[in-house]
Amino acid sequence: MKRRRIVSILAVLLILFLGISAYFYRQHYITIKTCPVYEKVNFGDESIYITELCWENFERNDNRRSYRLGEHSFFNLVCSLNLPLKVAAPVLNTYYVYSKPYIKYDEMGYISIKGLRLKEGLNAEEELEEFNASEESDIFDKLHEFSKKYEIYHTHAERTHSSTSEGHSLETNILKFRKQEKNLIPLETKNIEISIKDNTTGISKIIQVHPIWESNNFSFFDRKPDDLDFAAEITADKFTKLVQENNEEKAEQLVLADLRATFPWQKLQHKYWNIGRTDDYMVYESNSSGFENVYSYNIEYKAGVSYDSEVKARQKIFLIYHQGTWKVIDVSPVID
Repeated sequence: MKRRRIVSILAVLLILFLGISAYFYRQHYITIKTCPVYEKVNFGDESIYITELCWENFERNDNRRSYRLGEHSFFNLVCSLNLPLKVAAPVLNTYYVYSKPYIKYDEMGYISIKGLRLKEGLNAEEELEEFNASEESDIFDKLHEFSKKYEIYHTHAERTHSSTSEGHSLETNILKFRKQEKNLIPLETKNIEISIKDNTTGISKIIQVHPIWESNNFSFFDRKPDDLDFAAEITADKFTKLVQENNEEKAEQLVLADLRATFPWQKLQHKYWNIGRTDDYMVYESNSSGFENVYSYNIEYKAGVSYDSEVKARQKIFLIYHQGTWKVIDVSPVID
């Protein structure tokens, strides 16, 4: 009898645990709607390339960011205990699992505009050398200069400084940006105008978008990607991983169909894939291999696993946007 009671109590506790876990799992479950745009607007020696619109019916819960516990940060509290990392990390991860990381809204959401600023007519390698030689303050100056020069917003935005959140990432002759207006709009909005104004010249351009949204679901186990992810970069990264796994059949699906028969696979068969870490960055090439608006995924093969390991070789993978998706069109020889 006593044993049966213990089993019943354990069963109830298990059901409670599973129910609570399911509830908090749902708190991490989010859907991001995306709409590809890929419209390029020229402003002299620079272009603004709007890549996509995002609609999100949630925002970060500020209380979650600092792991607050009463008036004190839970993160700071755990750190003050001087616990070993192998103990502290699971504690913080468990706290995060059983938290509410987002505030969610019904049928309303925030629109984000994602895109790139492209420098035209510049030598990409020189831009990279200049970028690598820049002090951190110089890079932030360039980002601030971009924010002052261009106003980028959609028709439903409230034009106040406090309503806008921005993200930037500067890579060689590409500057990634994401602008989100902090006012809620319904998902069923049929027409969105993206306005781009160059404050230096006063020239304004408008892109009309009739959004057809694609749903992308994320959870605690399938984390939301970085806000500045660029789809061409994701495709190239997937391509190189398949090459490393010797899965040419799947890698071929990422190559432009007309070029698959003559694609130079032999250029990817070399000794550098496994000598150490690989780092990568994107460059806007403009025209290459007989195509316009080409981007290159630049791989640095390093001798060791640390960030500052010696670069032993370099290679480029070239991509274009074709019929709604990014495709690989060519690969350069390895340069030792």
